[in-house]
Order: sequence, then structure tokens, then C-alpha cells
Amino acid sequence: KGSTFWFVLPLNEPSRATQSSPTLGPNVRILVSDDNETHRRVLERHLQHAGYPVTTCGSGAESLLLLQGAATSQDAFDIVLVDDRLTDMAAAQLSRAGRADARLASTRFVLLSSVDNRTSVGDLHAAGFSAYLSKPVRIADLLQCVSRVMNEPAMPLGAPTPAQGAPAQGGPA
Repeated sequence: KGSTFWFVLPLNEPSRATQSSPTLGPNVRILVSDDNETHRRVLERHLQHAGYPVTTCGSGAESLLLLQGAATSQDAFDIVLVDDRLTDMAAAQLSRAGRADARLASTRFVLLSSVDNRTSVGDLHAAGFSAYLSKPVRIADLLQCVSRVMNEPAMPLGAPTPAQGAPAQGGPA
């Protein structure tokens, strides 16, 4: 016949930060540039589940083509999540190339790194990154970062480094 049993799990309500509805709406277009297919898929699913339109690519060169094409069609990306270890170009090179194109002036670049970059915040800022996230990226941190960088003005290339200390993870670079 089998057995019947039950149990009770004391679960808490999810916080607003972990809920999937974006505060910015589906008009925020995000490009994920990572040469690791698994990382791309995970980020894509999290962001799409939150309601954001996402495009992914596996190289810096492909990222530049997508950025330029979207800007030409008046449908520019709002945020580019860039892996710090792209195989074909440095993440800073991609950010600088994007910043050099006036059509991409409002695009925010966020560095994804498996290494804590707090020691090089000034360099990241000078390279045009608005924020960074440490891998593995937690969903709440990802969504909070997207919201934060979209609620701040886009950072021009070579803007002065913030005078305060190193930002928290996901904070402005």
C-alpha cells in the first residue's frame, strides 16, 4: 500500500528584490556578451524571466556589430553586460569602443568578473563601466544592478573617478 507522510516547511515571503517583475519595464534592452555559453544562457533566462528583452553574443567583435546595428536602427541597447575574459578582446576595449560611438552615449556597460575588482575601481570607471558584478551573479544582485545603472546618468568615457571609496558589489564602478 505504501506510506503517507507530511511535513511543514517554514518559508519566508520573497523580498521585492528577488521578485521577477522589473521596475523599469520591458523597454530596457540588454546585451549579454560572454564567451561562455552556459553563463550567457543563465543570465539570459534570469533577465527574460524578469521581463527584459535580452540579446546574447559570444565575442567582443559580435557585440560591437550588434551595438552599432541597434544604434543605426534607432533601437540601441540600454545595458551591455560584458564578461571580463572575452577571448577576442578585452572588456575595457569593448567598452571604450562603444563609448567612442556617439550613438551609444546612453548605453551603460557593466563588467562581469570572476575576480573582485574593488582594487581597480578607478580603472573600470575610466574605461566607461557604470558598474560591475562578481560571478557567480546572484539574481537579486543582477536585477538591482540593472535598476541602479538605469536610474543614473550614463557615464562618459574618461569621466573623473568618484572621490569616495570602493563601491559595493553591483555599485557604480
